[in-house]
Amino acid sequence: MLTARISYAADDSVRPLRCRPGKPREEDVEKLMVVPRTLVVGLLEEKEQDLREPHWERLMNFVSIIGGSFAMWASLLLAMASFVAGDPRMQDHVSLQEAGQIHGEAAWFVGGLAYFLVVFAGSVQIRAILFRHRTRQWIKVCKQALEIQELNAELYVPGAR
Repeated sequence: MLTARISYAADDSVRPLRCRPGKPREEDVEKLMVVPRTLVVGLLEEKEQDLREPHWERLMNFVSIIGGSFAMWASLLLAMASFVAGDPRMQDHVSLQEAGQIHGEAAWFVGGLAYFLVVFAGSVQIRAILFRHRTRQWIKVCKQALEIQELNAELYVPGAR
């Protein structure tokens, strides 16, 4: 998604701005002022399309669903461990300590996976928020550069000297 559109021509003057990580700076507006209008409009359309496509949301939903299912399995295993530990019929085949240990270890393992997935989902969410914010900043910079180009075109009348 972020690097899918890097195959531009070598003389593309917007490419260094497009590929650079981080938010736009003030000098980026000045750089975009001298770039041909079609390239700035293309960059603006690309950033608006990135804002409309929900790539990060799909990944976050997938990770959240898997994390929730792991948390559910961990709670079921803990409930089963307490059931096995308290059931006298199961104590004939498995000792109380073994039953609790086996189900407890499985529950901790699945719970650890759930915790990892919840943390991963949180980091994906933070990354999605930062990507959206940076994309909105680039849209604002492109619009400023287009406005300045329009003002310069209105002020400059060829042959007026």
